[in-house]
Amino acid sequence: MTLTWVDWAHPDFIALTRELDAYFRACLDECQTAFDPYNALAALNEVALLYDGATPAACGALKLHADGTAEIKRVFVTPAYRRAGLGRQVMVALEARARELGCRMLLLETNPAFTDAVALYSGLGFDAVENFAPYQGMCTLCMGKPLA
Repeated sequence: MTLTWVDWAHPDFIALTRELDAYFRACLDECQTAFDPYNALAALNEVALLYDGATPAACGALKLHADGTAEIKRVFVTPAYRRAGLGRQVMVALEARARELGCRMLLLETNPAFTDAVALYSGLGFDAVENFAPYQGMCTLCMGKPLA
């Protein structure tokens, strides 16, 4: 596996996020619509793609905030590559990149029904936090991890 940093407009990242959105729609139906405005790709600053040869297998991104936090966005592993540790590999790379950029806190939002994702994030040291903007008042799970 090879990790590559690209920008949000990279065609492989766009293709993976379309697959991610289709997955969310299949699992969550119209509930996902409320989250669409918060998943704009152009707002993402750092994008990681994980390749198996020339095949994009996983992705994730950081959205940097002026207050020194970085929000983890669009983490996805294609079905053929699940249960092989790729999600963890992407998350570790995103955390390292956030540290390099001087971020003091990582935040993320996920659906609590995605128990595999919640277990991954918890295993990496993320804890539940109060829902941050724009997710306040929404039925979702926000998690955070301080970066020392």
